[in-house]
Amino acid sequence: MPGIGTALGFYQDRQQGSEAVTRLRRSGRRNCAAIHCPDGGRITVIGRRLARFPAAALVALTGIASWRGGAAWAEILWSGSAVTEALAPVIGAAAAWGAAWLLNGGIPGAVITRHRRLNPPNETLVIAQAPSADIGHVLGSLRDVQGEAPITFAFPGRAGALSPRPTNRAEHRTICGPPMSPTGLRAAAECLACGIRQLGRGVPQARRLSARLQASKAALAGAQRSLADTARLGKPLSTAAEWLLDNAYILEGHIAEFTRCLPRGFYRSLPIIGGGPLVGLPRTYAIASELVADTDGRLDADTIHAFVEAYQADTPLTIGELWALPLMVRLALIEFVQRHAELVEFREHEREQADFWANRALSTARRDPARLAALLTELGHAHPKPSAHLGEQLLDYLRDEDSAWGPVRGWLETVYDLPLAAVFQQQNVQQASEQVALANAIGSLRLLTHLRWQESFERLSAVEDVLRTDPAGVYPHMDFATRDRYRRVVEAIARAARVPETTVAAQAIALASGDDGTDGTNGTDGAGKEARGEGSHCHPSPERPATGRGRGEKRAGGDWDRHVG
Repeated sequence: MPGIGTALGFYQDRQQGSEAVTRLRRSGRRNCAAIHCPDGGRITVIGRRLARFPAAALVALTGIASWRGGAAWAEILWSGSAVTEALAPVIGAAAAWGAAWLLNGGIPGAVITRHRRLNPPNETLVIAQAPSADIGHVLGSLRDVQGEAPITFAFPGRAGALSPRPTNRAEHRTICGPPMSPTGLRAAAECLACGIRQLGRGVPQARRLSARLQASKAALAGAQRSLADTARLGKPLSTAAEWLLDNAYILEGHIAEFTRCLPRGFYRSLPIIGGGPLVGLPRTYAIASELVADTDGRLDADTIHAFVEAYQADTPLTIGELWALPLMVRLALIEFVQRHAELVEFREHEREQADFWANRALSTARRDPARLAALLTELGHAHPKPSAHLGEQLLDYLRDEDSAWGPVRGWLETVYDLPLAAVFQQQNVQQASEQVALANAIGSLRLLTHLRWQESFERLSAVEDVLRTDPAGVYPHMDFATRDRYRRVVEAIARAARVPETTVAAQAIALASGDDGTDGTNGTDGAGKEARGEGSHCHPSPERPATGRGRGEKRAGGDWDRHVG
């Protein structure tokens, strides 16, 4: 069941542990147990939960016995009355419910068995399970003792410290690198343009933009919730974790803005990728993702312009693609932050794990050094391939305890099969780079809020470059709204005639020059007829709105016509 957490408390005094269990049960938290390991004696467990089959059998037997007993008493008291038949099932059901309630408390035997192997002699472990939101109160109950305070830990899931490691795609993957130089960015853009050759139109695909956004939204919310829970427990957070929590409102705002600014079905009119890992997604999404990855999340207007201009040197983008590009950059940045947020959350989990295992190694080395090798075996089962971050944190916690530090260091050297100094140095460099990348991405989202995309659009539009060659010199002096109406007509004619937009724009300029530029034998003849209004419903007047985007429908990007955000 999601939302369940496990709290652990290690006590040096057995009586304190027993009192902690009593307090928890009196407060209604019945899912708790105590494990006491005496020196050379038998391990004592209080609060072990019965396995499912024996518990179910006992509940059934209790219900049947109560039913029969109730029927017998009812027959004695109300012989021959209808009360007898009605009362007996009620008694049986009530008894079965009570038995189930009593047997549902405690901790499963499998969890107890695994944790008791981590207890050195003369130490008592209290295990308590509760909803994650209630774990803070459980820890408070565990710490409310007279005398020496216990060592407490909290973990997600029902298995406590030995719970499966959270699945995290970013765990063993480098998700950022140093930003490219301007020359490298131009080369990457040109390479991307050459690599995207197979295009299609907006056929509905399984992987939609909205699905990607919702997946990122859910992942970010989960990471932020986990980090907030850690902070509520009074545990220190890394700088990256604090940065994520402090800027959560920025991410939420951009996610909401993306949803608002992308009209349903708009991206179906954009050229989509026809093959490869991004099949079915708009070409502009691939451009935005590559741009964010190659800059390590650090964007500004000049960088965006340079990358898109280099891409268009081989393949001009359509008018619709240029208007959609800022939204795609926003989505790519959100996904970039999401991947880093997952990694930050995973490392916070590893810090808690390192703290726990360091405490167990230290306690075992002091109380029963002979069992330290067995404890390292348990550590190996829980973390067969420990990350460099976990290993470094583990040794940091044990640095002043040679009796435990030496064996743990030896185990790590065996696992890594490399000098620890080199492993940890690489880890520190990577972690610092990831923190910078996270700050870059959030800063870029802030920048997008203030970027005026009108100016960027006209700088990057190939159609705009053609129309500005108006032989009368009138077009360049029009205001933005009027120029945009002309561009919409070009867009509509190009879509209807299925020719490039630049071809339509060039034909319009040729007509304005008194030369229709067609001889009836080439592929531009259809575009010429469209521009002249022959054989088509499209009218050359700029008063006509673009096909598929009438008066009541706004562009993808909504307010992007004024400014991004």
